[in-house]
Amino acid sequence: MREITNGSGTFWVDDRGVLRDFCCDQAQTDGGALQRLDIPEGVTALRELRHGQGRLSDLSVREGLTLPDSLRSIGSNVFACCELPDVALPAHLETFGDFAFGSSRIRSITVPAQARGRLLGLGVRQFRDCEVGEIRAPLKHRERLEQECRRWWGDFERGEQTDPVLGPLCCVRARDGMQRGGEIVPWLLWTVASEAMH
Repeated sequence: MREITNGSGTFWVDDRGVLRDFCCDQAQTDGGALQRLDIPEGVTALRELRHGQGRLSDLSVREGLTLPDSLRSIGSNVFACCELPDVALPAHLETFGDFAFGSSRIRSITVPAQARGRLLGLGVRQFRDCEVGEIRAPLKHRERLEQECRRWWGDFERGEQTDPVLGPLCCVRARDGMQRGGEIVPWLLWTVASEAMH
């Protein structure tokens, strides 16, 4: 088991790159919330947890969450019931466990330009009861993003921005702040992954 320490705290990672445990740096917490959660590069999987167990579920993160490009799998319940800032999903993700982001509130989710992973078993249960304020995707997926937002949210605000890594993005914001987004994100990820396979 390797121990990796960064500004977020200490991570215990096994020889296959699976994150086994995490202890936040108490100096980085503010009112019970972690300022940043930067999962180190080299972590390939966040292990499955039973709901309510483990150091990542029920976590509040104020300023930033970094998921490494090496990440291939987010296990069941890992980010369940969390308050998360901007979440950029890495391009190599292959699996999400059930309720991986379930019942969480996420300020914004960015979908990668290409999903190089297979995204096995992706469905709405991974984001069940998740609330999202904004969803960002590459411009080429604008039509699918807006179609799903129209279907699930009805009314929404549109925008564009440029990300230094992903380039031009279309943005869709829920008009009333946070809205259920658990149905939109998997369909959009599925579209991106399907396109990459053809």
